[in-house]
Order: sequence, then C-alpha cells, then structure tokens
Amino acid sequence: MQDIDNDMHWHLRLGEASAAATRLANGKLHLPVRDSSGKIDPLGRWLNEQRRRYNHGTLSAQRREALEATGFDMNPVRGKASQKPRPTDGERVAQNGCRHVSSLDVLIREQRKYRVIYADPPWRYDNQGTRAATDNHYDTMSSADIAAMPIPDLADTDCFLHLWTTNGFLKDALDIMDAWGFDFKSQAVWVKPQMGLGNYWRLNHELLLLGRKGKPQWKARNLHSAVTFPRGKHSAKPEAFRTMIEQANDGPYLELFGRRAAPGWTVFGNQMSGDLVDRTYLVESPPCRLRTAIHD
Repeated sequence: MQDIDNDMHWHLRLGEASAAATRLANGKLHLPVRDSSGKIDPLGRWLNEQRRRYNHGTLSAQRREALEATGFDMNPVRGKASQKPRPTDGERVAQNGCRHVSSLDVLIREQRKYRVIYADPPWRYDNQGTRAATDNHYDTMSSADIAAMPIPDLADTDCFLHLWTTNGFLKDALDIMDAWGFDFKSQAVWVKPQMGLGNYWRLNHELLLLGRKGKPQWKARNLHSAVTFPRGKHSAKPEAFRTMIEQANDGPYLELFGRRAAPGWTVFGNQMSGDLVDRTYLVESPPCRLRTAIHD
C-alpha cells in the first residue's frame, strides 16, 4: 500500500511540475531550480532530482516513460542558439561582444551546452576558526543549495567537471558531483607553501576533483596532479589551473562563481560581492590560444 501511495504522490508532483513549466523553442518543457528572484523552487528541485536519476538509470521504467510522455527535456540535445542572443536583465554584454551572466537561467533558455565546467563553490563553514572561513568575503551557500543548481541543464553530453573543495567538504563535493550527473574520476592538488590551519594535520592544500559525464576526450598526458602556488586573496585559485584545464579539455568552457575575465570562457558570478571584483570584467571573451602550464 505504501508503494502505491508513493507512486501516486510522485505522479501528482509530476503533474504540478508540468503545470508550472514553460515550453522551450525545441518544444520541450523546462522548469528551473530557482525562480526569477533566485529562490529555490521546490518543484524545480524535485524535477532536477528526477532528471539525475533518469540519466543515472536509477529511475523505474514506468516513471521514465511518464517523464518522457510529459515532455520534459531529460537529456537536452547538444547545440547552440541559431542567432546571437540579445542582452537581458540577467546578463551584461560589452561593446566587443563579451558577456557576463548573473543568472544561469539565461544560459538554459538559450540551450547553451558546455563541455567543461569549472566550479569554486562558496562553501558555508560552521567552524569559523578555519582559514577558508575567514577568507570568505562573499555570500556562502549550503551544500544542498549547491547540489540543486541546474548544472545538468548546462552540461553537454560529453563533459568534464573540475570542482574545488577542501578537506571539510570532501564528502559534500562528491555528493554534489553525483547530483550534477558526473562520475568521480581523479583529482589534482594545490599545495600552498604557507602553514595552514586544522584540527589534526595543518592543512596546506586544496583539492580539485575531476568528474566525467559521457566520454569526453582528455588531450594532455603531461600534467602533474600536484602543483605548488602561494595562497591568493580571498581564497582565489591560481590561474595556472585554468591553463591546465584548457590544455587537457576542449571547450566550450563555463566557470561557476568566477572572479575575473577569462578569454574563451563564459563566467557566472552572481554570488560575488562588488568589493571583490569589477563586474564589467566578468565576461565571455573571444577564444585564445592555449598557454603553457606551470608545474612545480
């Protein structure tokens, strides 16, 4: 009886999500995780979880068929808009065509797809004695809110995810990677020469986790997994890691919670505070040639 009740509840939620959704240019239904004010939409979050289970093969055949019949785009087709979009309230376009988006919904509406996603989440630390907590000069997010971001709508069929985390959020980061539709594959380590903080080991490193969706190609075979760079301002990550990502992976590239302009990248920075960066430099710039990576 409980299974029947659960199944009825699931179909009721599907009906509510369908009624609240909007229809895209490709005829499919879409319901974002966040509403226009940036708040989590419970129905959008529920649908995002169904999409994750759908793509991981953990959803029952009956529910898969129901989702497909309703018209939701569970595995969006790769491709870009046929014409250059006009700027909206959620983006800024410079005179040279460069672009900064402050809402991921802008990219979703345009059916943008990225083969590389580079993320430095603003982790919410409970222990304010950690250096990472004291370095955070921007708004933080809970792990649940990060996991609920509509990244599955932006990841291409074949895509790499590079996700920064610290020791305290390692499990959360792996859970978020799974929620976004990626399988953990490897990691790189940023070693900092300065002594770190910690309740056990004095941690002087951060982890860059590598996730994979589909079968993207890894181009470079000469990149070290551990590199040493001094600590930057406000937990900013060394630009050399971006360079190594460019050498190893083909774009298009999307950066989440970006801090500065990056040639050839779309940069999302709506979690940034104005005292850290001039937002006019959070843009999508023309592609550039790959630079030489720095190794220790």
